[in-house]
Amino acid sequence: MKGDNCYVTIGIPVYNAEIYIERCLNSVLKQTFRDYEVLLVDDCGTDNSIQKAIELAQKHENGSKVRVVHHDRNKGVAEARNTILDEASGKYIYFMDSDDRISNDAISLLFDKAESTNAETVWGSYVNVEFDTEKEFPSVNGLGRYPDIELFGADCLASYGCQDIKEHLQQSIWNILYRTDFIRNNHLRFKQHGSFDDGIFQAEMQPLVNRAVLMSNVTYYYYHRPNSLTHVVDRRGFSIKEATNAIEAIDCHRAICRSISSKPYFDCRVTKVLKEAYYVSIGILKHRDEMDGCVSDCQIKSIMDSPASFKQIIKFRRYRSINILVYFFHLFPSSLYVKMLKMFAKYKM
Repeated sequence: MKGDNCYVTIGIPVYNAEIYIERCLNSVLKQTFRDYEVLLVDDCGTDNSIQKAIELAQKHENGSKVRVVHHDRNKGVAEARNTILDEASGKYIYFMDSDDRISNDAISLLFDKAESTNAETVWGSYVNVEFDTEKEFPSVNGLGRYPDIELFGADCLASYGCQDIKEHLQQSIWNILYRTDFIRNNHLRFKQHGSFDDGIFQAEMQPLVNRAVLMSNVTYYYYHRPNSLTHVVDRRGFSIKEATNAIEAIDCHRAICRSISSKPYFDCRVTKVLKEAYYVSIGILKHRDEMDGCVSDCQIKSIMDSPASFKQIIKFRRYRSINILVYFFHLFPSSLYVKMLKMFAKYKM
């Protein structure tokens, strides 16, 4: 059952988060902003995460803001986030991960900016935190600290993200205040592809945004855990399930990319998809023996299928040469293609 209408729904999927849910929930209940609800989705973990969260809420002066929705079985983080989309009562939705925390003024800063600019999305800056030491550190590519900038107009946000093939906008979906009617009117949902869920949601969402604001204020603290889904991908080690998720995710990105072929940033977006596909291919190739040969040469080659036709590629303003090279490289037989891919494995795209 939905709660009473409020300004902001803070949505948190909860699954086996017992050792850090207290830190996360305390940071949420300390908000200087007052008109919000905390929507916890119990995704049927095997520890006492939800019980611990409920006990904390019962003792806290703001505990009445906490509402729990229980899944009948474990459905994964994508479905937990979809439950948040369905159940949210707020004018805005803000996603968090259960192992992270936010600043005391996070929601107030994001909400005030959203209201004053009529933005569909407001992006706060974040810092990385080492899980064991609480030491803050910058990301390798500098992502996370945004300039103060307003991106108003069709394609402005997506074009900002596609200035070049570097990452200018985060792939993660947390620490962004989304206007709820924008999400629902565009029928945006999360798809289940493991650690690739966020990137697919972002790829679908960004081209639809007409009013976005980036803020330099640090509002989110992202904790790095050795065994998190993100770390599994960062080390480029793939189980069979992870490899399947990666291949399906690249297929989704290709389909999304083809749907924006008329956009001014199509050339860059195609190249970004190929860049991600390249690293997925190399990652799977390095660990294919551990998967008992479940991924064939043909499948690895198919990962690098271009979202663009050759006719489209020769009209690119940017990255035309690399796309032509990848296109012709793809004409080789699968076995030869994989051998050549192994030769290029040490190079960054």
